[in-house]
Amino acid sequence: MLTKRQKQIFDYVKDSIERNGFAPSLVEICQYLKLHSISTVHKHLLHLEEKGLIRRQWNRARAIEIVPVRSKLEARELPLIGLISEGVGIEAVRVNEMVSIPANMIGHRDVFVLRMKGDSMAEDQVCDGDYLIVENRTDACDGEIVLALLGGCGTTVRKFCREDDVIRLEPLQSPRETLIVGEDEVEIQGVIVGLMRQYCG
Repeated sequence: MLTKRQKQIFDYVKDSIERNGFAPSLVEICQYLKLHSISTVHKHLLHLEEKGLIRRQWNRARAIEIVPVRSKLEARELPLIGLISEGVGIEAVRVNEMVSIPANMIGHRDVFVLRMKGDSMAEDQVCDGDYLIVENRTDACDGEIVLALLGGCGTTVRKFCREDDVIRLEPLQSPRETLIVGEDEVEIQGVIVGLMRQYCG
């Protein structure tokens, strides 16, 4: 939120940069707003900088830059790699389908998307049609939720825990059983970093 004066200064600086290719000086801002003190302009610019709207270089004149504002609604287009169901391998999709994911969910991570097929994981609150956002990794830390291939015979989504020389794969919700396997019996195919559900109204 900007005060009326802050918005006036921000709009004037932005317009001057777009029109002239450089920012106005403190004196020019002062004259434009009919202010009597440059220190007042300096104070408003400081507030704009604290709010992340501008950047200043203190050792240069007219060195005010407008910081691009990223929309919270900005999205990344990610490939839908396939369909997944509990205890079954990943089923490839036939079409080159992309899914729009809010950028603030994933940042700049290397991720892909799987879509849940069926209700085999409904007890874990993962429903048919849900999109699992998966970071492309082959290792995991304790407590992370992983996409794990067990002995080459089935894929599961579980919480990863390492204990001595075994791996404990806990269900996301009881009363499903905890799986305890050797490190050579499980292959981490990714770490789940988000879930997106579409509601049909």
